[in-house]
Amino acid sequence: GSLEEVFLPYHESPVFREIPGLSSDFISTSSNLSVLSTADGMAQSLIWITAQGLFYGEMLPRPNSHQDAILTDTKLIPFPTQPLHSVIRELLPSELMFEIPADVHLTPFHFLVLWPSSFQPLSPISLSLVDSQDFSTATGPQSTLKAGEIFKGFVHDRASHTLWIHSARSVFEI
Repeated sequence: GSLEEVFLPYHESPVFREIPGLSSDFISTSSNLSVLSTADGMAQSLIWITAQGLFYGEMLPRPNSHQDAILTDTKLIPFPTQPLHSVIRELLPSELMFEIPADVHLTPFHFLVLWPSSFQPLSPISLSLVDSQDFSTATGPQSTLKAGEIFKGFVHDRASHTLWIHSARSVFEI
């Protein structure tokens, strides 16, 4: 034989997909990853906030040693349109004058996108907006968010099968 046979696996490189993350002192996406698991605890799919949108992929149940990938059916979904929240506008550098979701959560039926003052479920099939709930429109004692308050993220209680959104001062069940 020749050395070509030895190096052939390296010549046929695996599929590589680079997705830029968010690089800003004001935004951290290390926790903006949501994994949906099966009843037995196996990871089934994931969704992650990136600089270009929501990255989604189905996880292979048991990849074999000949597979380089653990994800299949990957999609990069553009962020749904959302008006820039005034509190965020003051904090962001001028090059980031678009709003980035505060968090994302995966359910068996929806991609849930949390913005600083609203919540939007997306259909995983059509990738369209199912609903939009704005929490900054009410004023006075009926207001969900107080002046200057923004949502920070989701919390999933697996024991009671409930989902919560929180700000720095409040927690709400959805």
